[in-house]
Amino acid sequence: MSDFSNILKRGKRAFNTKKIGGKYGRCEECDERRILFPYHDSEDEVWNICEECMNKFIKEEEEE
Repeated sequence: MSDFSNILKRGKRAFNTKKIGGKYGRCEECDERRILFPYHDSEDEVWNICEECMNKFIKEEEEE
């Protein structure tokens, strides 16, 4: 179970990623056509993923 500070950190990271802006295309993770945002993971790889996949990535990184 996440505590409040973890939820805030997730929200801040998602907000900062979306603030850059997005472009319409095909998500590299789920292969759906949506607005894509550049996401930098913990290994400094850049993914063009949708908001739903970005939330999954942020949550998975937090659990590691």
